[in-house]
Amino acid sequence: MTATVQSEPWCPNANIDRWLLVSTYCDRWCERCGHRTRCLMAGMEPEQLFSLDEEPESTEEELEAEGARIAEAVREALEAEGFPVAEVEAEPLPAMDDDPLMALARDWWEISQAWLASLPEARLRGESRELVEVLSWYSSLVPNKLYRALIAELFEERYGPPLDPHTRDAQGSAKVAALGLYACIGTLSGWCKGHRLDGNAMEILMTTCGLLEKVQRRFPDHMEFVRPGFDE
Repeated sequence: MTATVQSEPWCPNANIDRWLLVSTYCDRWCERCGHRTRCLMAGMEPEQLFSLDEEPESTEEELEAEGARIAEAVREALEAEGFPVAEVEAEPLPAMDDDPLMALARDWWEISQAWLASLPEARLRGESRELVEVLSWYSSLVPNKLYRALIAELFEERYGPPLDPHTRDAQGSAKVAALGLYACIGTLSGWCKGHRLDGNAMEILMTTCGLLEKVQRRFPDHMEFVRPGFDE
């Protein structure tokens, strides 16, 4: 979703069949999404999504109760998605720092952000505006989606794949990451054709292509995933 989309304002009272979880496998760029008026997530105010209120320090009993609540919520979520598990331990999610795919994604984010920070402010309004906007957005989004895909892959290894193919989060998240990389490759390729001496842009383009290739190898069936609301 890289083309700017003109859409009607989100109206809670509109007679539209809403998609509840369409945002699970989207790129969250609501301003450019043609499905904005159908998505419940796009219509929610920021304060509804994130609570900024400071909470008082919890007691040990409250922390234990919260841990039990989280464990139960995880069990219910896995069972709802078809994972054949009876008991799930509430454990911190791994950082995945040693995974080569995550390491490359992190390196790609760093060089992309460093290059964008070095660009003159005037380019944000000039010919490179599209490149700056696309690379800024996806260089932050893609590593997060890949982390989610790797976590889902780990869950499938532990508990088996979900019975419902629509909830294979490893493939769905990898697909969103891949689509973001395709968008970056398209804008970077156009830029490099017109700026053949821009070595930094060429390095980022080659790194982006390499990252996409690793995603394709790690999740070979990711493009077969049918995203609810988008690909159906």
